Amino acid sequence: MKYAVIDIGSNSVRCVIFAYDEQTHRLKKLENLREYPQLLRYITEENVLSKAGIDTLAHALAKFKLVIDKNEVIETFCVATAALRAAMNQSEIQDRIYEKTQIKVEIISSEMEAYYGLVAIRQEEPSLKDAILVDMGGGSTEISLMRNQKIEKMKSFPYGVVNLSERYFHDSEDPDYAADLLKHQLFNWRTEIDYALDTKLPLVLIGGSARNCAKISRHLNEQKYVSKKIHMLTQRDVYRIYMFATFARKVDFVKVPRFTIERQKTIKAAAVLFRMLSKFVDSPVIFISNHGVREGVIYDYLHKSGKI
Repeated sequence: MKYAVIDIGSNSVRCVIFAYDEQTHRLKKLENLREYPQLLRYITEENVLSKAGIDTLAHALAKFKLVIDKNEVIETFCVATAALRAAMNQSEIQDRIYEKTQIKVEIISSEMEAYYGLVAIRQEEPSLKDAILVDMGGGSTEISLMRNQKIEKMKSFPYGVVNLSERYFHDSEDPDYAADLLKHQLFNWRTEIDYALDTKLPLVLIGGSARNCAKISRHLNEQKYVSKKIHMLTQRDVYRIYMFATFARKVDFVKVPRFTIERQKTIKAAAVLFRMLSKFVDSPVIFISNHGVREGVIYDYLHKSGKI
């Protein structure tokens, strides 16, 4: 059986087509498509996604629809996170997208976004019971306390790699100073995530920026790329990623196998945040998940429909 998940983020829009194996209960990626409509650029001061922004998104989804139909997918899920969550004209966006593409867009809450991340982690690493989950997207970051594989507490911040990078690293000639400014901002978060401080729990990083940090780590340690395994780091590894991400040149990023080069503009902000959170939590181990919201959406559907 084939399923498709479209994930509308603040910077990129992804479409992954999965084949589900009923024997192993595993998902296999058949197609992995990506467009960069950069929706945050089209959000007005009144928090409205402009007509141009809607058309740009519809154009990207129409491309995905052709591939979905070609693959004879039996179920398509389309979820939108921070960029559309903040838009005041959500109904207009959903109606026009459906009119142009026949795709129904579900705009999910930050709580639901965190939940899908939890579902993905439970499936990927079933032995992990307690942890701090960090799902960093383009326009928001969700930090959750997982106890006994359930979310006990969660805080969503309206800051992600795109808006943090624009604010702190855009045209910065001194990345060290920019990183220090961002660190100071992150210290202000501490009072809002007191449930995570000094817990010494494992830190689980979710999202595209986290996966690219794993690629940097493998490159620095001269490890072979393994796509299907959760990546495990120490705080020293996270510090090395932070140093590379902050000071490396574009030519250095090109040498990192499978690194998404478009992320070079935003990886600095992600590396600073992951470094600071690992210190706040005092994590003995940091996991970078190969699964995220997209896999969580599918596994949640499979569980609720009795297929798992």
